[in-house]
Amino acid sequence: KQLNGINAFLEWYNSHKVEFLKAEHAIYYNSYLAGDSKLGEPIIEYIGIIDCVAKVDGRILVIDYKSSKGIYDDQRFQVSSYIKGWNTNRKKTDKEQAVGMMLLNFNKETGDAIIKEFSLEDARDDFDLGFKGLYLTAVRVKQLASK
Repeated sequence: KQLNGINAFLEWYNSHKVEFLKAEHAIYYNSYLAGDSKLGEPIIEYIGIIDCVAKVDGRILVIDYKSSKGIYDDQRFQVSSYIKGWNTNRKKTDKEQAVGMMLLNFNKETGDAIIKEFSLEDARDDFDLGFKGLYLTAVRVKQLASK
């Protein structure tokens, strides 16, 4: 079964021009330090581990590997936080700015590969409307539990 997932990855890799830039790369994001928090808004802060940053067919993408049975919305939100952290820690003129994100799902049972690429605009929406909501919900749950 595991060999099926490996074969699916190799099939994807061999069908694209891929240059790996980073693997298992730690990122840090703080909305206040990034200048993204407005006065009175909660600060969003996290550390994450990006599976991979690669130049795929000439475009830099933040990539997350999955081995579940499919691709789910919450996975998009997770990767949007990685691209936000990655790009925030680079100047806007930096040649390493990511232009999108990708989920690579390799089903270990079937060997099928599900590959979903999302634009930078999609990543911004996923971060602003998905990740932030989940993050702030978790903060509020902790606040309520401490009362």
